[in-house]
Amino acid sequence: ERERERLILIEREREEQRDGQKGASSISQIATPNVAKMAASGMRFAQSYSGPICAPSRCTLMLGQHMGHCRIRGNDGSYSPLQPEDVSIARLLKENGYVTGLSGKWGLGDFGTSGYPLAQGFDEFFGQDTQVGW
Repeated sequence: ERERERLILIEREREEQRDGQKGASSISQIATPNVAKMAASGMRFAQSYSGPICAPSRCTLMLGQHMGHCRIRGNDGSYSPLQPEDVSIARLLKENGYVTGLSGKWGLGDFGTSGYPLAQGFDEFFGQDTQVGW
């Protein structure tokens, strides 16, 4: 069987992308040796997208929808979590034999809801599930 291509999506907060910084890491206080190795080997991080606030931006990335069609529209915690009928990129990858993992801030559904990362197709999750209190 042919080895699967590896896919890594890196979503950085909008504040980290200010001043046109598009390098391997724009935050000098956080060591990212593996990302630095990828950059040193020729990988370039040259394109980015940012919505007006972070949770809706993550929703567009995870669901592949225009922000106007995503159910996550704010950061205040008053939103409905992702629902079982929402098809995330993690679910699509898992259905096609990929192992998926997520590390970092989620904000698309708290523990025990249909929007929690493990309910949305991720095999592993380490991070903060709620948008509030980060």
